[in-house]
Amino acid sequence: DKPSSKNSGSVSVRKSALSGAHGRVDISFPSVNVNEEPIMEDRNEDMDMSCEAADPVYGNVDKPVTFLVADLERYINKCYRSKTGSFEAQFQLFKAGKQYAADVGEKEENKIKNRFKNMIAYDHSRVMLERLEEDPHSDYFNANYIEDQTMLHSDFWRMIWQDNVTNIVMLTNLIEKGKIRCKQYWPVAVGTLQCFGEYQVTWQSKENYADYVIRYLSVEYAGATRQVKNWHFETWPDMDVPHQATPLIGLANKVKLYQVTSDGPLLVHCSAGVGRTGTFIGLYSLMDVIQTRLRIDIFGYVEQMRQSRIMMVQTAAQFRFLHECLLEFSLSGDTVISAKDMASFSIHDNREKLVREYSLLAKFDKKLKKANEVLPEEAEKSRFPSMLPFESKRPFIESQSNSQSSNFINACFTSSLTKKEAFIATQSPLPATVEDFWSLIYRWKCPLIVMLNPLNPNDESCCQYWTDSCPFEVGHMTLELTFQENKGFYVHRMFKISHSYEKRVMKVHHMQLKSWDEENLFDITRLIYEMDTLLDGIAAKGLPVVHCIDGVGRTGIFLVTKSEMERLKLENRVDVFSTVRQLRGSNQHFIPTQNLLIDLPLKHPEKDPSKSRSDADFTKEAFTVYILVWKISRDTWKQIEFHRKFLLWQQMPEGSLQLAYTTRD
Repeated sequence: DKPSSKNSGSVSVRKSALSGAHGRVDISFPSVNVNEEPIMEDRNEDMDMSCEAADPVYGNVDKPVTFLVADLERYINKCYRSKTGSFEAQFQLFKAGKQYAADVGEKEENKIKNRFKNMIAYDHSRVMLERLEEDPHSDYFNANYIEDQTMLHSDFWRMIWQDNVTNIVMLTNLIEKGKIRCKQYWPVAVGTLQCFGEYQVTWQSKENYADYVIRYLSVEYAGATRQVKNWHFETWPDMDVPHQATPLIGLANKVKLYQVTSDGPLLVHCSAGVGRTGTFIGLYSLMDVIQTRLRIDIFGYVEQMRQSRIMMVQTAAQFRFLHECLLEFSLSGDTVISAKDMASFSIHDNREKLVREYSLLAKFDKKLKKANEVLPEEAEKSRFPSMLPFESKRPFIESQSNSQSSNFINACFTSSLTKKEAFIATQSPLPATVEDFWSLIYRWKCPLIVMLNPLNPNDESCCQYWTDSCPFEVGHMTLELTFQENKGFYVHRMFKISHSYEKRVMKVHHMQLKSWDEENLFDITRLIYEMDTLLDGIAAKGLPVVHCIDGVGRTGIFLVTKSEMERLKLENRVDVFSTVRQLRGSNQHFIPTQNLLIDLPLKHPEKDPSKSRSDADFTKEAFTVYILVWKISRDTWKQIEFHRKFLLWQQMPEGSLQLAYTTRD
């Protein structure tokens, strides 16, 4: 979304709305010579994998044609391999710059409303506000705001009110790379009120997710009140693409659930209103094409958007990402199971569905950027050097010990459903990495360690990284066990850490699960409940550390279960596939994937680390783990539902006992 100047432009839509920082775009395009419906005509009855068209443009690069939705994966793979038909080559076919008249926006009186001088609303598709009597030019509105122009906020809300908008998708942050990209058009805090011109906006509440936040706003004007949701996607870098398609697809799906009941258009904006906005609108609209039609024309739809709004889908990387999003949506289908259906969900009866989901994980993982080549010092500090996390997701440490010279530790930041960085996942320390482990805890101010494996006296690599009696010195740190209590299924400890060269002394809680019994999965969810209660009580700012032998097996199950417990509470549904998919954005070895061997009994997901792992070992563990996560999700729902009904039973009047048992059953 990076234009070439300091001014901006905007556009407007009826089916779904496009916009810049404060504008929209009309996708019905009534006054342009385009098809009445996008992707309606089939220009070629047969699938043409060479992307040939009747009218070649730019030498040997031809304009793509429509193709069967069923051929989407084959088409995209062909584009990956082709030079003349690549996404980058196709992107060069789009006409650059201004294509239609923008006389209104170019008027001297309206120039102040354009952030970027090369992005002005086309006349044929611009948003026309109701003209104010005192201002003959007040019918013009551009997609983006103007710095230091507070009247633009009122124009923004005037447009929302005029077109009865109830959902706003925001794809930019207020400040990016040190520059203001969008002025805040909602109050400063939850529970507060702010006036924008004649429009009184109250921020009622919000819901936090890992990649986006939903703000619930109440707008009052002329004695009437309306409810508006602001869907703010926070992890899309300017002029770039997100790390994964999954979060954006999830957002689009969720917005659709609410937009379907709205009488007004969907309002979408980023900073300049062309790159991220165009990509999201393309995804949002073409998802419906995939579900309802036999053929699709992705290139044609982007070209059609550009007839209403300049430079929609601004870069070749965004054009390629749009295809990848649509492919993932097409292949994965609906992976959500409602809480209502979880009661009767049978893993045995749905085994084919789960196998299909699991196999897709391997296919999508191929699209992720591969981890860098393993360095010798990294291999020495890793129990399984082939299972390192992505470098961009690793926390780094500072070691002041003469014996430790590398800032590497085999660990990664991971998200939960509601937090982008919720945990640090790592392997259980090796004897040579105990100092690194405690350096991680101290440097990153981690308030809690969750240990998911017992100590194995027969495995020299699985060491106890603390002492039970006297203080323990490691590097320049001194550790002291100050508290220990047996809680039945886990042990709760407390450590005090001091540093020779720093005044800061910190306390760290330690929760060690005594046993990992797949026949008694309740202990995993109970440990998560205990962890949440502890963290709520200490209000710590650092991230909890979760570890197991390899850092991806039991740790992966724990983290997925945590996210699904949050989803059950917030959304009353389960989506294990999407959670595993997003978790692999930190380390693609979480719930590890190899070729499927499905006729296997459930067994221990962790192997003896002293033995080498074959592909078959990985395979047996991997699918077993995926099934195990589903079992935990299902049983977690049953626990939550039983607890909810038990609370209802407690509130029933005397004499209602029989009714209570019937409801519970």
